[in-house]
Amino acid sequence: MATAIGIDLGSDKVSVARLRSRGATVTLDRYVTISFDELRSAGVDPEDTPRLASAIADRLNMRRVPTSGMIVGIAGRHTIIRYSHLPTMPAWRLKLLMEYEINEVAEKAGEELTADFAIVPANSSEPGYSVLVALAKDAAIGPTIGALTENRLDIAGGLPSAVAVGEALRFLGNPEPSGYTIVADIGRSSTDVAVLDGGQLVFARTISSGGDAFNERIIKQYDCSEDEAEELKLSRRGPDGETLAPVLRPAFEQLGRLIASTLSYMGSQLKIDGRVKPARLFVTGGSARMPGLAGVLGQSLDCPAEVWDPLAGIETSTAPAEDRDDVEQEGISAAVACGLALRELFPSATRLDLLPNALRAKRTWKHRTVWLIAAGVVLMLQALFSLGLAWHRLSGERARAARIRSENQKHVAERTARHESRVEDNEKRERFLAALASHARPGRHLQAVLEVLSRTMPNNMTVTSIELETLRPKRAARGETGLPAAPTIKVHLKGVVDNAQLRCEQELAELEEVIRLDPAVESAQIVPTGSTEKPRVDFAMTVQPKDPES
Repeated sequence: MATAIGIDLGSDKVSVARLRSRGATVTLDRYVTISFDELRSAGVDPEDTPRLASAIADRLNMRRVPTSGMIVGIAGRHTIIRYSHLPTMPAWRLKLLMEYEINEVAEKAGEELTADFAIVPANSSEPGYSVLVALAKDAAIGPTIGALTENRLDIAGGLPSAVAVGEALRFLGNPEPSGYTIVADIGRSSTDVAVLDGGQLVFARTISSGGDAFNERIIKQYDCSEDEAEELKLSRRGPDGETLAPVLRPAFEQLGRLIASTLSYMGSQLKIDGRVKPARLFVTGGSARMPGLAGVLGQSLDCPAEVWDPLAGIETSTAPAEDRDDVEQEGISAAVACGLALRELFPSATRLDLLPNALRAKRTWKHRTVWLIAAGVVLMLQALFSLGLAWHRLSGERARAARIRSENQKHVAERTARHESRVEDNEKRERFLAALASHARPGRHLQAVLEVLSRTMPNNMTVTSIELETLRPKRAARGETGLPAAPTIKVHLKGVVDNAQLRCEQELAELEEVIRLDPAVESAQIVPTGSTEKPRVDFAMTVQPKDPES
């Protein structure tokens, strides 16, 4: 049974969700919300990053919430999400292309960027596939995540909050099986929008408009303070008990237009022909409780709309009573925190990681490099121990070695005499081998093979190594005179074929047949030496050219 924990650093509160999965079943183990108003009343300024991180750690420790392997949400104001439509290519080439694009953006930005990419299954009108590229400035997200790690919170990864909202609906909600499903998580200062196509995340974006826009309408209507406007919004009534629907409707419609413009932007980015027509809209987040909001947004998008509570259908019986109270009061704001945890629970979730580069290097050192070094030290100690043991045994063998050495000296003279008697025979053999070498002209054979390959080898194949093999005839019997027959020359080549179209076996067979039929070739054989399902496949080729003098 796997567990994962997500932490959402919102603009008015912090939400932490710990989920547990068994197969496709998800249960909620822990859910904690920390209100910024509560922190301010305790003398903690949420704008003071170190003190905020310390307060979060203290409250999670008080509630005994595990903090290992946390996935943090990266707010939309700190991220840039771009989309590229690319032709189909091998994974290694896509990775190189994305790294080049990311480095180019970082160079233009003039500062270090954290970035990652993922392929999204967009229903594009053009061949190829769409790639989601997420970027964040280390200077923007590094201090906050660094402060959390300094307070003993183990941050294992970072995911854009808009992507997390889409993953939450994908695994916890009921997206339409066909057509576009939209989820809008309306927070205090921004709205995270994600679009799913047939239950798969294809688009995510953050809109810089949220519940504060509703407060502004109330302030303008009733000439009140921000705190009073927030109280009226939460009560859903005006000062005289009247409904706020007529006052807030223009703000609702403005948010609907922003979401509609996001769909238009999505169509242009993903190369989708025609208007993107949503099948259903799910509204979630702290501001989603406003009466009439879902209906107005549905009218703006011309689709059914409903309020969605991410935790409404999750089993929470194993959570403490205090956590279940938070679920009842703030469960509608849990989409980001749940989506972050789900990214770790399900391998099919969108795999993005915006952990700052410095912290990622530290985690690599802590969880990988240090253990490799420790293993190396253990092996070195074992080698030293073995060397010492061998040295000890060697000292006991010195006497025996001396006896053996004296016996060997007795045989040296005899061996020397036999050796000198063979010198003359060897010199004769060397002269005979030189005569044999004059008959083998591998350079002419190699030239003939290379000429054949230049005529027959296609452009998607590359030769990486060439080796000549000389098969010499049987040694002449004693007493026979004259030069022996010329040796047989074989050329062994190794190479790589681009298998982007998965046709390497057919292409290698066709090349073998063409080379075998060449008049300069005696025989030819080509075989793949690795899996033929990879984008690049190694092969081995053996060609026996005809004797140019025959």
